[in-house]
Amino acid sequence: MARSYSALSLVDTLVDYIATNIRFYSENIPLLPEDIQRKLLVLFVEKGLLTDGNLIRIVGSNSRELRMQNCAYIRNSVLLIVSHRCPQLEVLDLSGCKQVNNRVVRAMLQSCPNLKTLRLDGCVRVTDSAFLPRPFQLAAAMTTLEVLSFSRCAQITEESLLCFAKGAPHIRILELSYCKHVSSTTVQTILQAFRHLEALDVSFCENVCDIAFVHCTDGLPSLKQLHLAKCRITDAALFSLTGCPNLEILSLRWCLNITDEGLTRVAAACPNLQVLELKNCGHVSDVSLSALAQNCPHLSVLDLSWCKRVTDHGIQTLVASCRNLTSLDLSFCDIFSDVPTVNITASSILHIAQNEPKLQSLSLDGLGAAVSDASLLALSRHCPDLIELGIFAPAALQPTTLSSLGRSCERLQTLRIDASMHPNTEDLLSQMEEGFANLLCLSLKASHAGPLTDVGISAVARGCRSLTSLELFSADGVSDIAITELSKHCVHLKKLVLLESTVTDVGIEAIASFCKML
Repeated sequence: MARSYSALSLVDTLVDYIATNIRFYSENIPLLPEDIQRKLLVLFVEKGLLTDGNLIRIVGSNSRELRMQNCAYIRNSVLLIVSHRCPQLEVLDLSGCKQVNNRVVRAMLQSCPNLKTLRLDGCVRVTDSAFLPRPFQLAAAMTTLEVLSFSRCAQITEESLLCFAKGAPHIRILELSYCKHVSSTTVQTILQAFRHLEALDVSFCENVCDIAFVHCTDGLPSLKQLHLAKCRITDAALFSLTGCPNLEILSLRWCLNITDEGLTRVAAACPNLQVLELKNCGHVSDVSLSALAQNCPHLSVLDLSWCKRVTDHGIQTLVASCRNLTSLDLSFCDIFSDVPTVNITASSILHIAQNEPKLQSLSLDGLGAAVSDASLLALSRHCPDLIELGIFAPAALQPTTLSSLGRSCERLQTLRIDASMHPNTEDLLSQMEEGFANLLCLSLKASHAGPLTDVGISAVARGCRSLTSLELFSADGVSDIAITELSKHCVHLKKLVLLESTVTDVGIEAIASFCKML
């Protein structure tokens, strides 16, 4: 039968061919159609092939998007030329370009009056001076800005943000995570100035506390995303979110002082909530889960990792009502002490499997009683779309259960197995020789009493040929034999972690020879 090719696949094939052989075609880049040039730029950036010369040849007066994430090797002098050649730019992403300085940013703003998106994440040399003391020179670009991101820009302070608050009234998305100079006063001013704000990220801004939100008496009806990880907030801040009826994403990771009282109020006031991150919120209990079950039917992503007051009752109440979960993280919800407390058992996993057919990611790391043959087989039957799974393998887990999981969940790409309590990792991993063809990332942990061995890892190598990342902990029994097998079968490996193995230079040379992307 004749094989058919779509126009899209032919274009992509052409772009890939040109990128691979760019040394022969670089001078002809300006002659290519604009859509081919755009695709070339994306591919160059992804593969780290973008050079000063190629960038100059690709961009022009009609360019509207320039996304150069992590292109730290492009010279600032070239970026200054680009700023003058691209007056129609609407999207500029220089995230991770650590060489970018104030002069480049100012030139871009002055030359691109239609700019709508500006991302400078990780541009550590950018300071307030890029926008001050003559903000009127940047007025044209600032008035059109809708998306502004300064994540990890440690030198950005309240001064430049107040400048944007006054001159950029159309900001919808503002990302300031890890900006250590952002304070509660800054956030308060931002919320008052940007009345159409849809997303705000002040994660890991540890100077942000309740004062930032308690004066939002008029509410924030446009707000859809709020990221407050590691902020020093309490329930008082959450009470203010009752004025955010359209909130869809809320991240409260490591907000240690929030309680059920605040979360219950949020659940009642935000019925459209879809993503909720509560990692290490130690005061959260089943009370909050019951409130979510009653009020948030659209919940799809929930992170409860390290929430040690959550129990089977709360989980089962939640999954009985919230039937659209695609991601659930219950890692380390059990309490480890002299007298361990088991909060989550296999019963909850059975309920999850039976009630959440759309589940794509499930993390059960560190839950000694949650995984059993019955619970894993239930996941195999009812959750065929699983892409990511993390489990703590109990001593009684039958190896055949793992093979059933692989055969049923064909889309599984990421698998974490802590087999430190399992007496025979060889038998367990031997079952991975079939059914895991699409697996990309695998993390395996064993104990010194039952370490990972050549036999088990060789089986993994033969069965998981698509692997790009492999982490092996307590690999006392892994030698050059297993590494040689990996080099033969897992040629796409980009990351390999070996802790406590007996691998020598022979094995390292073998895998380096065949796995060119390592």
